[in-house]
Amino acid sequence: MLYLTILFLLFTGASLLSDVQVVVVNVNAFAFSSHSSNQPSFRISRNQRRDNEISGLQTTTATATLLECVDDLLQRECKDTWIIPTETEILERVHKQHASDCQTAVSSPLALDSIRSQEYGDENNYKKVRTIPHEWIVSRKGRKKIAVQSLTPVLNVTEIAILQDAVDTILEQRRVEEGVSASTKSRFTYQFKGNSEVHAADFAKLSDGRAITVINNLLVERLYPLVREAFPNDVTSSHKMFVYDSLMIRYNASASDHKSAGQPLHRDLGVISVNVMLNDGFEGGGTYFDNQADGELVANNDQACLMPIKPSGGPGCCIAHFSNERHAGAGTTSGVRDILVFFLSLDELTPQLSNAHLKQTRSACDDRLQQDQENVSSKEKILCRIRHQRLAIEMLPNDGEAYLYLGSALLDFAKQVSDGLERVDVLNHAIQSLQHASTLTPNDARIYNNWGIALARLEEEEKEEVQWGENEERRGKGGLTKTNVQQTYQRGLKLLLQAREAGCAVDDDIDALSLNFGLYLSNQDAFADACAILEHPVSRWRKEPTSVCNQQVSPDWSEFHQQ
Repeated sequence: MLYLTILFLLFTGASLLSDVQVVVVNVNAFAFSSHSSNQPSFRISRNQRRDNEISGLQTTTATATLLECVDDLLQRECKDTWIIPTETEILERVHKQHASDCQTAVSSPLALDSIRSQEYGDENNYKKVRTIPHEWIVSRKGRKKIAVQSLTPVLNVTEIAILQDAVDTILEQRRVEEGVSASTKSRFTYQFKGNSEVHAADFAKLSDGRAITVINNLLVERLYPLVREAFPNDVTSSHKMFVYDSLMIRYNASASDHKSAGQPLHRDLGVISVNVMLNDGFEGGGTYFDNQADGELVANNDQACLMPIKPSGGPGCCIAHFSNERHAGAGTTSGVRDILVFFLSLDELTPQLSNAHLKQTRSACDDRLQQDQENVSSKEKILCRIRHQRLAIEMLPNDGEAYLYLGSALLDFAKQVSDGLERVDVLNHAIQSLQHASTLTPNDARIYNNWGIALARLEEEEKEEVQWGENEERRGKGGLTKTNVQQTYQRGLKLLLQAREAGCAVDDDIDALSLNFGLYLSNQDAFADACAILEHPVSRWRKEPTSVCNQQVSPDWSEFHQQ
């Protein structure tokens, strides 16, 4: 049984890297009322870049050296190719995307933030807004602010009923027009079947106009003021906010293919995300944040700190958090849960917004490189990813996710390097990037999956019959190879199990990490341990809760190819 499992892993390519995607620079303030035709200067010198990054609180000498090595790699590998976009071209694309987002907001039926924060003191404007009492929810040991919750409702019972009626109307129209399943079909990136949603802008299509009026009053009179007061360093007096996107999401546990209805761990686009609770009478649900545990694994007797967060005031109240705070919609296990979410952005392209756009490298690189598909190599696609993530780090030097994506891209690039010593150098850079990511975002399990892969590959390189000679010091720079591969995988697995215990849909992530971990153990001839680790993914694919180690029949692998 285990032999067949290992053969399958080898045949399908062995390592499953955690998926890389996502989100982005201080360019120009972008006014709602006008389109600036002046293109900003994007060129940043290497000395200026180094000064910017060294000023980051978490940037160490080793990390600065790593980034210089990445700069050298890009300069060396990209100098003779025109296919890979330059830094200037990448940043111009980000600027244009943000300008497009602002123009879309202007034409949207959703209200803009028309009152800057310094104007709230004006007596006439003060009458238009309500001060919303709120408090911060902090992490397990109080080290980190997780989210703000309103202490009083931002929507009353009547307003909630108007929104729910509007959603029912739109979903019924969709069902009639598109078929029986259309009303429960997801159109949102992170949704599962059984969830349904309606974009708030669609409320404007309803003839009575009540729902869109509720939404716009909510934004102008309550949410925009609340966000300004709660996040004064991020939404400053010079900024105006707008809605990047907004939806009302319905989690229906009975309609879900899964045992519960929710969302996987992810980050949002925008600057601040707001989640308004619209009903009770369901079980499960809430928002789970990676950082709730303060970067620590939590004992079984202390699981309360990992409970998904819901507004303590009940329906009508909201929570607000940084959009780049990694979180999940915990599964609704019984009943129906309705929430209204807003992804708020700014008229100015801030470092956070630029960082977010830059991390969305897959689509950006594919769009650019498909112009000359016949001549584009895998190596050039990876270099495009590396350049994007390098710029993302430049925008936010303390963003652990950008270091995760950089390390993952370097890990892929190592496969393109034919020289053994150079390949080891690139692997060491990947490991160092992933190691630094773990200090910035210690509860992101994706880091440990990819870190384990990188360490295992480096071990294999060191087993090769390479004449190290005077270059022996290149092995295990900074003691990186001394890191225990098993401990790295185990931490990632424990974090995922912790998230699953909180109600998050992480089974696919557990499977990916378990496959990589199991393959590594089998290569170390630790077959019993490998069998135990592989039990979870194999039993899922077979849809049988029995032990893999006792099975004598080959599993049905067809479901793996569908995931």
